[in-house]
Amino acid sequence: MKILITGSGGMLGSSMIPVLREEGYDVYPTDKNPVEGIELLDVREYDQVLAWASRLQPDFIFHLAAETDLEICENDPEYAYSTNTIGTQNVALICKKLGIKMVYICTAGIFDGKKESFYNEFDEAIPLSIYGKTKLEGEKIVKEMLHEYFVCRPGWMVGGGAKDKKFVGQIIKQIRDGAKELHAVDDKFGTSTYTKDFCKNLAALIKTEHYGLYHMVSRGSASRYDVAKEIVKILNRPDITVHSVHSDYFAKRYPVTRPRSEMLDNLMLDLRGLNLMRNWREILPEYINEHFSDVILKNDINNMDNSESKNKKKFIVIGAGLAGLSTAYKLLQQGADVTILEKAKEVGGLARTIKYKDYYFDFSAHRFSASKKDLIEEMKQIMEGNFTVRSKRSRILMWNKWLNYPFELLDLMLHMPKLLAIRAVLDYIYTLIKEKIKPTKIVSFKDWFIASFGYTLYKTNCEPYATKHWRIDPGQISSEWGEARSPASFNLKTIIADLITKKYANELGADNPYPDADSFYYPKTGGVGSIANRFADEIRNMGGKIYTEAEITKIDLSGDKAVVEFNKYGNSQKIEADKVVSTISVYILSNLVTPAVPEEVKARLSKLTYLNTIFINVIINRPKISDDSWLYFPQPSEEIIFNRAVEFKNWSEDMAPKDKTSLCLDISCTSSEKIWTEDNDADLIAKAKEGLVRSKIISSVDEVEETFVLKIPFTYPVYDLGYIDNLRPVVESLEKNDKLKLVGRIGKFSYSNMDDVIADGFALANDLMK
Repeated sequence: MKILITGSGGMLGSSMIPVLREEGYDVYPTDKNPVEGIELLDVREYDQVLAWASRLQPDFIFHLAAETDLEICENDPEYAYSTNTIGTQNVALICKKLGIKMVYICTAGIFDGKKESFYNEFDEAIPLSIYGKTKLEGEKIVKEMLHEYFVCRPGWMVGGGAKDKKFVGQIIKQIRDGAKELHAVDDKFGTSTYTKDFCKNLAALIKTEHYGLYHMVSRGSASRYDVAKEIVKILNRPDITVHSVHSDYFAKRYPVTRPRSEMLDNLMLDLRGLNLMRNWREILPEYINEHFSDVILKNDINNMDNSESKNKKKFIVIGAGLAGLSTAYKLLQQGADVTILEKAKEVGGLARTIKYKDYYFDFSAHRFSASKKDLIEEMKQIMEGNFTVRSKRSRILMWNKWLNYPFELLDLMLHMPKLLAIRAVLDYIYTLIKEKIKPTKIVSFKDWFIASFGYTLYKTNCEPYATKHWRIDPGQISSEWGEARSPASFNLKTIIADLITKKYANELGADNPYPDADSFYYPKTGGVGSIANRFADEIRNMGGKIYTEAEITKIDLSGDKAVVEFNKYGNSQKIEADKVVSTISVYILSNLVTPAVPEEVKARLSKLTYLNTIFINVIINRPKISDDSWLYFPQPSEEIIFNRAVEFKNWSEDMAPKDKTSLCLDISCTSSEKIWTEDNDADLIAKAKEGLVRSKIISSVDEVEETFVLKIPFTYPVYDLGYIDNLRPVVESLEKNDKLKLVGRIGKFSYSNMDDVIADGFALANDLMK
């Protein structure tokens, strides 16, 4: 593939050329200021562009050429439009004429900065400056003229090394010049773009035919002040003070108005599964170490810190879900050296939040129990106020009515078919007497439920939902799950209390005080994923390292140190530590460790199973469906395909716009089921819509505006009858080597809530640091 690049002499071009050549492309760099290896091309001259394109016949023209200095553009609008708009039009006209694909680099500076959250590709662009206007006009020209194009909007550029004239380069220059006091604004916010990551992501993008507009920025946002502080920290220069100032401080030097916020969200890359951009706190030390090592090495403080680091206990945490993050956080608090390796593109694991347009979608329901007071207080500090109490409200659809869930016996008796209710009461009383005289031997969840509530209630209230969710007969589920997790409150005391005090609502939307509602904690903004993000921020602030998109290939526990090998962007890397903490599936882990797991243990391991979950995320053209946190559907999958519906607006008003609402519909399945293995999104969505109408959640499928499907593996460990006997030797074998510890819902094969997971992570860290 031939690629002609305009504007190759800038900081982005200096990164683009080697990356594209490494990919095997024939690259032809040009610039209006030619140097060795870069030939002359001024995009303002139509004939020059035409001559180059006609002679070369490239597959792509990467249009990087632009005037990016805001003050120059503001002082000379004619020059700005000539370079940024007419130059772009020339390239687009010739691409159209010769059938060439085009890449256009726009900017985050086309927004007015008034939005409180991140801008995605669907937000309206309202530029404040001449620079922003000229770049936006160029973008419009490309979109109007061409069909095969990629428009990429970067953020605050980080890169270029010696050519870096942007913010990082300016800070480094001041430090090189001996500055001991720096000033950076704290009222402007943005997302960085590391040129190396940008170029690699673009190289991957052009291999597809997913043409269109893409934001391409590093994960995480910051102010200029935050970035300056991070630079000083990376350089290990406590002798340098960074002062936070208002933009007015630099008004004379930079008179052109900048947007308050240039924070971008890579929504389209995420939806396409093509987001290779790392967190800005990860790329910044890499960039500084690669290009400005002289600044680091000339400080004795740095060498001293390295010496101290050598004496620290070193840990590698595999997996950046809440189990891994909480363990790492507590280890770092106690002075450990911690590296986290995460296969996904972002932290959070099962407790992630996806932003889609103006909506936030968790991976279904994640609530933080309000019962652990000490843990709650610590979480409040970590979350910095973004943590509030919510009421739990839930119901289940049975006999075309909505019943309170957890079940309440009086509620059931009032709304069950009358003959069935009488039979259930008699059966329940008979069971109470029978269990007093001759208790049943409890083996399975089915045994436990029948012994507790009677056979009639088992058939109506347990078997349908349990079978639908777990994909096996309740007689094959361990009684341990029922004793620990079954949501029921049937006893004489609660029945009498129900008679006196409780009211019930059996129509969706009816006024219901939810008498049995308990409370839980949840973030005010950003969804449950903000918990993982806050942990990650604190971990990085304490010097911890988090590598995303790191695929583990080997865990060697045979030597004095644990050695973990992993691939990142195709490059094999190796790190060592005193101990490894794993939060990944025991099945995956057992295939990675050396010495190898014995065959008899592998045989046990093969009998442990996880459920997977399909999440169908739905946007509905209605302000609200109900006041419930979630709703349950025990009907057969042929009637209603999903098990549960979660309305995120009832968790936080921030999760959806005021005039719309959103639902996450859960479907559990095994790895062998066709519903999991086949590419069937359209069919799943159609059946989900049918289920919403059949359950009267919506009146018509026309109320559904948009949908998208996510398939997530290893979501539920299955407590079958043999799981304890199979799990125990697996854990004992893996943890026999004291360099490896397991933690977490997936890592420990434990059906835990997220508050339990975090508490377990804290506890493990405390034990490891004793």
